[in-house]
Amino acid sequence: MMLDVRLRTLSSGQYGIQDMMQDLSKKYGIEKPFKDKCLFKDIGKVTKERRAMKEFFQRHVAGGEPLPYKDYMAAMGVEYLPEGTVEELSRFGFSLNQGVTFNQQKMMLEIKVEGIDPMGEAMGLQGGDLLYKWNGEELSINNLQSVLVAHNGVAEDYEFDITVLRLDDEGEYQEVELSGKTQTVPINVKHVLRIQEEATPEQVQLRNAWLSDAEAS
Repeated sequence: MMLDVRLRTLSSGQYGIQDMMQDLSKKYGIEKPFKDKCLFKDIGKVTKERRAMKEFFQRHVAGGEPLPYKDYMAAMGVEYLPEGTVEELSRFGFSLNQGVTFNQQKMMLEIKVEGIDPMGEAMGLQGGDLLYKWNGEELSINNLQSVLVAHNGVAEDYEFDITVLRLDDEGEYQEVELSGKTQTVPINVKHVLRIQEEATPEQVQLRNAWLSDAEAS
């Protein structure tokens, strides 16, 4: 992505990474693979930006210098933040992607404490809880995906009930009934991109060229 942005910036939006791939394909293909030591030079040739490409690859690919996300995105009127907060509709009270693990012993989804969002906290979810029932329906390997996918389509303010199995002080699992209502909550995320409303016409032109090319791909 950063190579694409760099090429767009150098060409006033007229040349991007898809153009580069097409130009490279004229020389290389199934019958003619490229040589690793020649690729960076060839990219400089086809893009007609030898010096800029040499610097880019030496610093950020061959070298260990981090990519300048903030500077590159700013050229297109986009603010970059390494970390930030966005407002998202929470439908579960936890992250399905990073907030659960699979308990092999119980063959059930287990909630991770770091995956619980503010709605989940309000419901009373705790790290280590096992998902047992969803709106009264017992979850199993066979229906787990279909139940959660169906729930993922509910709108804001949808009320639902779940039953979890939670370890008590004696180390035994006990059923705990919890209720919640889907709501918008702040979510901590990494690599935040925000459109700058005060962007210049030149920045908007670059951004539109970049985004239209991304949509086309």
